[in-house]
Amino acid sequence: MEFREAEQKDVAVICELVAAAIAHMQEQGIDQWDKYYPTAEDFLSDLEENTLLVGTIDGEVAVTVTVNQTCEPEYQNGDWQHREQKYCIVPSTTSGEGRCGTDPCVYRGGDEKEGNRCGEA
Repeated sequence: MEFREAEQKDVAVICELVAAAIAHMQEQGIDQWDKYYPTAEDFLSDLEENTLLVGTIDGEVAVTVTVNQTCEPEYQNGDWQHREQKYCIVPSTTSGEGRCGTDPCVYRGGDEKEGNRCGEA
């Protein structure tokens, strides 16, 4: 997998990827994301802030991640060993501070191109 900065043209693919991830999470009883979050506007905002990356496999977007220095309030006052050093955060929450999404097919090892969505027969 290769990572690069996302481009405007990637946002539609990212939204498709996220829609698939949402469906997969809801199947697992996880309601972290829904049709209201994250949206294309969230990803466009990340794009404008130069914090949106995509991971590609054979040139196709398979993963998206927002990497920034915005820290959740509960972590800001932690007893961090290297507080003075620059850091990046890949949030795992839906606070709007960042997002990380993976195509469930890639995550589970399936090959949609071969008609085998997410490794299922």
